[in-house]
Amino acid sequence: MTAVTSADEFGAALLSDAEHFLNHAVEQQASVWRVLHSGHWFSPAWLTVSFYYWAYFLALTVTRLVGRSVAWVDGESLKALKKLAPPVKSPPGPGTYRTAAGPMLSATMREVEIRKDNKKAHAAVWALLFDRFQSLAVTHNCDRGTTLEDRVFYALSSSGKRLGQDWPSALRNLVNYRAGFAYDTVIHVGSLGSFAFVKVSESNSIHDVVERFETAMEQAVINPSIANNVRPYLNLLVELTFLLNSAVFDLYGELGARYSLDGRWNDQRRRFLRERGLDLSNGLWPS
Repeated sequence: MTAVTSADEFGAALLSDAEHFLNHAVEQQASVWRVLHSGHWFSPAWLTVSFYYWAYFLALTVTRLVGRSVAWVDGESLKALKKLAPPVKSPPGPGTYRTAAGPMLSATMREVEIRKDNKKAHAAVWALLFDRFQSLAVTHNCDRGTTLEDRVFYALSSSGKRLGQDWPSALRNLVNYRAGFAYDTVIHVGSLGSFAFVKVSESNSIHDVVERFETAMEQAVINPSIANNVRPYLNLLVELTFLLNSAVFDLYGELGARYSLDGRWNDQRRRFLRERGLDLSNGLWPS
């Protein structure tokens, strides 16, 4: 269905969501860093889930900032949406929806495309994100041997094509919900292995992160069954998180400078991280 709404109000709603999702991501970031930095024992399975949600909220932020997003819409919210759109014979029910900013109809009003998505919410978010990077890879004619930015687009779009667009969600589901698969440290199995490869005292250059991502992807493709080849997927998730963290805050900074956005949200996030030992002004982890 197509709704008509105030362009300013629609943009403000997207930006508000993005700010809140960045707050989600930053709390996960601080939690992950403190766990890895502490030197104490931690659950590898739960840390995997924490990395997942850090990446997931970054992915949600991207969808809001580019105006193409995914949301779970309940019955009450759907009633409100239908008031903005012309009536249809068989209106869809609650569930996962995609929204996209449509053309401006006047100086103040714009169309918003809203359609039901048959995927579950998490899978739909990842599909939308990987579709976006695939579009960028095609637009920029990316391949492995071009600029660093092109390599990022190519690597992210390739992981969705070669491993399935829901691979991050599939990994999270396997680790967190399949009984006996990952929470096995108590019985001295440790199927997920160590997180020692994540260097908490060093900054991560995007060049190094992309190289590690590409290496892990090649290892994952050898056996795309996550259950039988979990380690490369775990490495992929960590590097995906670092790539998204860099890309999202770069995009957020560009939009903030272009449109003179309120900087207090970001100031609060930086203060929150500094209070927990991460001073991003010095280029510390994982920038």
